[in-house]
Amino acid sequence: MIENQTNVSIDSDATSAQELTADQKADRAWRAAVLGIVVFPLLLYAIFLVVEICKEDLSPSATRKFHGTLLILGFASLVFLILFRFIG
Repeated sequence: MIENQTNVSIDSDATSAQELTADQKADRAWRAAVLGIVVFPLLLYAIFLVVEICKEDLSPSATRKFHGTLLILGFASLVFLILFRFIG
């Protein structure tokens, strides 16, 4: 005989979304910007994260990633503007 035990307790803290720190958001923005060079929608996610963390305090490592993200987003914006200029 197979016993089916389902002892599931729902903890309100465990079910709520874990809030990311500013450094984690900067790391995600960096990764999204780098991968966004190939997969365009990730650039939009990177922009969203940059807007969220622009006024927060960051560690030195996260600050470098934040600046790198801004550099990639700026470069990608120029490339897209030039492409749209020649296409349109």
